[in-house]
Amino acid sequence: MKRATVLLSLATFFLCSFAFVSCASRPVQSTAEAEQNIPQALYVPESFDWRNVCRGIDRFDYENETSPVRWHAVRVDLASDGLELVAFPGSTTDGTKPRVMSTSAFAEKYGCTVAVNTSPFTRKKEIVGIHIVRGRRYAPLVERYCALVFRQDTENGTYSRVSIADNQTEEAVRGAEYAFGGFFSVLRGGSKKEFRAFRHDSRSGAGISGDGRMLYLLVVEGEEPRKSAGLSYQQCADIFRAMGCTDAMEFDGGSSSDLCIDGKSVLSYTCRTVQAASFGFRVQN
Repeated sequence: MKRATVLLSLATFFLCSFAFVSCASRPVQSTAEAEQNIPQALYVPESFDWRNVCRGIDRFDYENETSPVRWHAVRVDLASDGLELVAFPGSTTDGTKPRVMSTSAFAEKYGCTVAVNTSPFTRKKEIVGIHIVRGRRYAPLVERYCALVFRQDTENGTYSRVSIADNQTEEAVRGAEYAFGGFFSVLRGGSKKEFRAFRHDSRSGAGISGDGRMLYLLVVEGEEPRKSAGLSYQQCADIFRAMGCTDAMEFDGGSSSDLCIDGKSVLSYTCRTVQAASFGFRVQN
């Protein structure tokens, strides 16, 4: 009886010790530690051969079958003449309640040269985080999340005064003509932010140049892992920095990630997610 009690105590001790080590070891590993052996050359190109889409908008597509990884980027010169920013919801003025739609449906309906999904949303398709269009708010602030904020340049009427706010606060969106929420900023002043979680997934994000004139949109494929396993937040930050961004952020990722050019998705698979919010640009002749 005594021996059985001792064995039971030892077994309980080892089980508790194992459980403690397991629970304590997983969350403490940082993204930097997990990725230190992954060469950037597997997901960041040596140079960017931008291809022109139209005046003020260029694209770049990357694929590495070794990783495997596949992503697409768009570069927008916000000071270009004839560049018009459109968003969903908010670009309609008929007063009806906006209906949800995919980013590709939004791009096609509004004639967008380029369009991307933005904020996360609930199961009821309610936007989580700020969404401002033409100065009107369609969703409240969520302080722990970031935002892409556009303010109109009164001198030339462009939206070259773009910024990324780490947190959605009243100060951050004051005077915003447009603002679109996401999850978290990944690049600030050229330095990558640290994240404890390490996970490859489909990603959508935005980055800006130091002068606020150039906007970069990025989507990483990850829904078909054999073709592209996706990337982490910090790996996306590496790409944004290589493209010339000083600040960058992540929109809703996973199956929501989509980027459209000339009304059609650039993904190798079909994005079937119906979004609560998207934004894009169209170029007026």
